[in-house]
Amino acid sequence: MSSLISTGIMFAATIPELIAVIISLNGYIKTKYLHFFYMFFTWFFLWLGNLLIGIAYLTFNFTIYRIGIVISAPLAFAIMGLVDSISREHIHALKLFIIATISTALFIFAFEVNSVSYNVSLLGETTLAMRGPFMITGSLTFIFSGLLWIYYMLKIHFHAPVSVKRYSSVNLIGAVLAGPGSFLAFSTGLIWIFPGSDYLLIGSGALLCAYAFWHQPELGYILTFKVFKLMCIKSESGVPIYSYDWDSRNIADPTLLSGAIQAISGILNEGLGKGFVKEVKFDEGMMLIHRTNDPALMVVLITSKSSPILVNGLTQFATDFQKEFKQELNAKLLELRCFLSADALIKKNFPFLPIYNEKVISMDSSK
Repeated sequence: MSSLISTGIMFAATIPELIAVIISLNGYIKTKYLHFFYMFFTWFFLWLGNLLIGIAYLTFNFTIYRIGIVISAPLAFAIMGLVDSISREHIHALKLFIIATISTALFIFAFEVNSVSYNVSLLGETTLAMRGPFMITGSLTFIFSGLLWIYYMLKIHFHAPVSVKRYSSVNLIGAVLAGPGSFLAFSTGLIWIFPGSDYLLIGSGALLCAYAFWHQPELGYILTFKVFKLMCIKSESGVPIYSYDWDSRNIADPTLLSGAIQAISGILNEGLGKGFVKEVKFDEGMMLIHRTNDPALMVVLITSKSSPILVNGLTQFATDFQKEFKQELNAKLLELRCFLSADALIKKNFPFLPIYNEKVISMDSSK
């Protein structure tokens, strides 16, 4: 019995997958972004399952082959965690239920007596293949995982601004190779000629996706929320001293906004006696407000929704801004141009936010 070509294809597929694992781990160590955490485990389980199947092809070991296929269950959970981390704050219960159900069935059917058998490819090579309910549940696991992946990568590409469109395109190509590409390899019978060709497509797609996210981590925050503007306002006077736009479309002038925020905050504080407003919610967005003392300052973030990473970024930006410009803030005469260098603090505390303006404009830079 020989499976030289098929085994070679399977082991070749582990190379881009292993590179994707390393890239994702590096991304997580560097940024601590949650999507890199899930991406690391996604590519790790993909690589491990592929490696075991390659070993099974080489040794004709049914048990190793079963384990290699069953690893698609934790792979599915990792993909679910990944797509939920880039699209919502919490795990989606329905996805969790579906994957848990399929994974349980996959594990049960994997170790039935006739779940694996020899298969002779059209090239005359002998390999291993799933049979019966094991094949059905294994295929469902791959199909559901692939659909999740391609759906959310399409959403990212559709909503991506011009500033990240190049890498969202690379990511989408990777998703197409891994999803529809591997499915076509299965449905057209290519895998019966070259067993493992679907894994080679998946591995190539994984590498492209990992590369795109590593070069443009903002891709992981396109679906979770959209941030429009940040403003720094002197608390006593209500005068805006600095603003930064990620997307200034349909956002009013900073002077008008700052006056309204100051008035609302003051009226509610005096009328209710419950302290200053920290959040203002709208039908399609909200304002996060952080206050500092000595000097008294309001830092306002206008966003589609709140998130811990935004709150942490806002708090740290306010602290950095206060330290960086303490002398200027306490001056009797404010020189607004001196605050333009705060753009560096934006990049430091909000590096994960994509820019929707073709040209980012600070409040005074256009004057």
